[in-house]
Amino acid sequence: MLRYKIKFGFKSGATRDVLHTLLLYCLLILLLLSPSLLFSQSEISGIINEYSAVESIGADNQSVTVSNPELFQAGDTVLLIQMKGLGILTSPPQDYGKHQDLNNAGNYEFLLVDEVTGNTVSFTREFLKQYNAFEKAQLIRVRGYENATVTSTLTAPGWDGEKGGVLAVIVTNTLKLDANIDLSATGFRGGEPVTLPSPGNICASSDPSAYEGLSFPEGSDKAGRKGEGSASYYL
Repeated sequence: MLRYKIKFGFKSGATRDVLHTLLLYCLLILLLLSPSLLFSQSEISGIINEYSAVESIGADNQSVTVSNPELFQAGDTVLLIQMKGLGILTSPPQDYGKHQDLNNAGNYEFLLVDEVTGNTVSFTREFLKQYNAFEKAQLIRVRGYENATVTSTLTAPGWDGEKGGVLAVIVTNTLKLDANIDLSATGFRGGEPVTLPSPGNICASSDPSAYEGLSFPEGSDKAGRKGEGSASYYL
């Protein structure tokens, strides 16, 4: 065990007492300040991420081109996530929509930005998973905190078909919830109803035989449109 001895070269006992008192005050101040220095608390609310649609995946498997490169800079932590790509059955009609192949849908990983050149964002390592820009991938800037308190609703912008609908945050120690984390109605968009102008703005055809099918073309007035999902295929 290492031991340190501090010797003060003052002959006056009063001088030593004053110095000792000052040292005790300094130690007390440090003890009082240490919780705030070691455990800084950040207040967060609203939307804390920035979002950009991914336009293409780099051939080097370590970069992407994005529609909003100005949102990112070297050193940023980001989330790359594949929003769509699920394969579904489209025939026979009674099996339409059944899961066939997950493909890349739902793939995601956290990355560090190495550099931004034009609309290309490069990362410090290669991707661990596969992504397809055609199936709606997005790049999200993620903020990090030592400790954070949610002071009013924490949320994300609604999915617009290209980006949004995801909340990502990194908290090293403690996340305190003084308010809700609420992403209600920010995910995939619901199906749009089909209304006819007459008679009486009915929601669909009044002909019972029109409903004998299990699925219909997108422009049909025989049913409302299907809600959006992780499959990109539309009949």
